[in-house]
Parts: sequence; C-alpha cells; structure tokens
Amino acid sequence: MKKLFRRKKKIRCAIVGLGRIGSTLEFDRLREKPASHAGAIARHPECELVGGCDINPAKREAFRTAWGCSKLYSDYGQMLKECEIDILHIATPPETHFDILKAALKHNVPVIVCEKPLAADLSDAQKMAKMAKLSNSKILVNHERRYALNYAHVKRIIQSQRYGRVVSLWAKVFMGYRAKAKDVLLHDGTHMIDLLHYLMERDLAVKFAMGDPLSNSYPLCALLKAGEVPVFLEVGPGRDHIVFEIDVSFEFGRIVVGNGIYEEFESDVSPFYENMRSLKRKKVIFKKTEYFSRMFDDAVAIFKGEKRIPTSSIDDGYRAMKVIDEIVRRATR
Repeated sequence: MKKLFRRKKKIRCAIVGLGRIGSTLEFDRLREKPASHAGAIARHPECELVGGCDINPAKREAFRTAWGCSKLYSDYGQMLKECEIDILHIATPPETHFDILKAALKHNVPVIVCEKPLAADLSDAQKMAKMAKLSNSKILVNHERRYALNYAHVKRIIQSQRYGRVVSLWAKVFMGYRAKAKDVLLHDGTHMIDLLHYLMERDLAVKFAMGDPLSNSYPLCALLKAGEVPVFLEVGPGRDHIVFEIDVSFEFGRIVVGNGIYEEFESDVSPFYENMRSLKRKKVIFKKTEYFSRMFDDAVAIFKGEKRIPTSSIDDGYRAMKVIDEIVRRATR
C-alpha cells in the first residue's frame, strides 16, 4: 500500500525594491553568492519567491526574466493585499522604509527583512522602532556583517581574550571618489557602526567629530568610545577605491578585517631586535563568509519559531542611526 506524503508548504517570500540589493548584485561575477535578497530566497530549499514590487517597469521585467516570478507589482500595497507573505524583504531607498514597514505591519506580515540603513533620518528610525514594539511582526535589519563568518571569528577572539584585551580600534569606510561624507556614513558607515556594536557588545559614545558632512573631497572623522576602548573612525570620499576595514589592536596581537581582507597577528619574539617582541602573521583563510545566506537563515529561523530575537534586530538598526546622527551633529557645530 502506497503511503501518502503531504507536500510541505514552502515559506512564501516577497521583495519590495528589485534593484541592486534586491536582485541584480546576484549577477556580479566576482561577488560571493548569494549576494541579493532574491538570490538568498532562490537558494533556500524551504522558501519560494511569490511576489516582487518596483515602481520601475524595466526592473520588474528584468526581475521576471531572472527569477521566473510572475506576480509583479508597481504598488507594494496591492502586493501586500493580494499575496500571502511570510517574509517580506524591503530593499528600497531608506526614505521609503517607514511607509513600507508601516503597511507591512498593518498586514501582519510575520517576518520583515529591512535593508540598512533603517531609515533616512533618526526621527523615522525612532518611529519604526516604536511601531515594531507594538506589533507581533519580527523585524530584521540587514546589517549583514553580523552574520559573516570572519567577523564572528573576530568576536570570539575578543570574547575569549586570546590576545588579551582590546586596546583600540581603527575603522575606515571609503566608498567612492566624490560621494558626500554624510552619505557614506549613512549608507555604508551604518554597517561599520553596527559592526562595532556587535564586536564590542557596548554602545558607542561619540566624543569628538570633525569634517564637513557635505564634503565630497575630504573625510568625516570621529573619536568614539566603546566602554573604555577608543575607536577612531574615518568615513568619506577622496579615494578612487573602496575600503571597509577594522584594525583591532590587542595587548598581544592584532587583527585587520574588512572587505576582501583578513590578517591576524600574534606577539612573538622579534626576529629584528634583541629583547623585544614583534607581531607575527598567522595563516587564517576564509574562502566564504556566508554573510547573506546566514542572514536569510536567521529570518527563516525567526519565522519557524526557532528563534525569538534576530541577530540583527530593529533595535540594533536604531542604535546605529543614533550614533550616525550624533556624529553629524557634532561635526556641524
């Protein structure tokens, strides 16, 4: 007698915003995959893509071709009404996040993945955090580096004090030759601020900031503190290359970690000077960081009830926005 197997229901996912992070970064040949929300959904065996929304018809058509998604919308409100959505991905510009999140909460979407930064300004971010507390929805902010294996490795080293205590941190975010310093801080520096919170497990206090936030030639610099540990931050334009990098200085070692770089050093007897110690490079290789897949795994676990609090929560997103706002305000005094 044949046994009857009921097909397991797939987790239904939809995306608002079908541009770079929503879809097209998946086709960058050099990026680690998945590199987009659509790519992460497509690669997950328990999930299916049931809807996509963008105001740009060319993006909708390109999305249809790339992912075989037939339910495409120009109005996210209509998509929320017509599609049964378990996980909604908000991959639109930050100034639209507040309204889309509000609509998603009204429709009781169980899990919402919101792109960083949480909002375009601190006021909207605060309202979003308050709305979240009054809803049953779980909201994850895509500060993806919290999920990357290389940064998780650094955090374990900090927690275990393998190289002693952290003495200082230097952080750099350079994202384009003529981008405004304030825009770099908001759009890419939010990753750095959140990552510093994640690694140090302390709120960052802004002690000093200098530079013109509107400059597209020179950086915005800040001195922060994570507890007693000084953090030196440089964000902005003026380079023709991309740098996202943290230099962690320990009592007995050093780690430099960032986009495309991982270097770990430990203190050893110096081969250059008598009665002194130098840093000796250790061989540590990360072939993949699994940043995007681990983020989406977190969203799926939240939906399935295996977790209650996201690794990257809306409160984490709001904390980053508060620090960004304080840096800009201090720099413009």
